Amino acid sequence: MKVVPEGAHVLDLSGEQPGMSPFQLVNVVPPAPLPPYKPLGGTLAKICYGVHSRLYLIGMSLGMIATGLVLDYAPQSR
Repeated sequence: MKVVPEGAHVLDLSGEQPGMSPFQLVNVVPPAPLPPYKPLGGTLAKICYGVHSRLYLIGMSLGMIATGLVLDYAPQSR
């Protein structure tokens, strides 16, 4: 694994300090801060944001999934 591909060379760090880390060679500016979060509006969003209504919504969706798995679709054979 110590093979250097042809045309590539090892980076010469002249003037390297004894305790210098190679990660200090890359200096990236931090990104700009994100704008404050604004939740979406609407009827479905209000249902999903409520604590109790979210519980009922999850329960209904799990019930529908279980019903779909139990009542498997099978085409009628003639």
